[in-house]
Amino acid sequence: MDLLFDVLHTQDQGNLWEPFFTNFTITCPKTGDQFTFGFFFIGFQIPLVDRQFDLNFPDLQIPFDWNGTVRRFDAFGHQSLGFAAYDGQGGLQDCGTGELNWKAKALGAGAARGANQVKGQYHITIEKNASGKVTETISFSR
Repeated sequence: MDLLFDVLHTQDQGNLWEPFFTNFTITCPKTGDQFTFGFFFIGFQIPLVDRQFDLNFPDLQIPFDWNGTVRRFDAFGHQSLGFAAYDGQGGLQDCGTGELNWKAKALGAGAARGANQVKGQYHITIEKNASGKVTETISFSR
């Protein structure tokens, strides 16, 4: 699971948590399919209250939650994502990540990644404009 965010220190609004992206592997229980799934965020600034944030999208097809606690040089929390999908035989299956724990620390030299065994990638861009309207764009590639 990759994720990236920062904390913006402001005079008038306090500390704001700004997500940039997160991605992870989705697993479907009936078919065993796995694919990577990612969110990209534009224009989100979530106030930190007692160093905590919660970004929750309670969608019917793709429910998503990213929450955590930000400390001076690190952060930790939970993510979860559900994904409603067909099972290839006309039935439905509830694909998802389950509850994922994450930890982050200040950026430094990254570790090399191993090869993954995914069959495709979903990319979702979520954008919030100045008036607060949220739009989402979804693309898929194999």
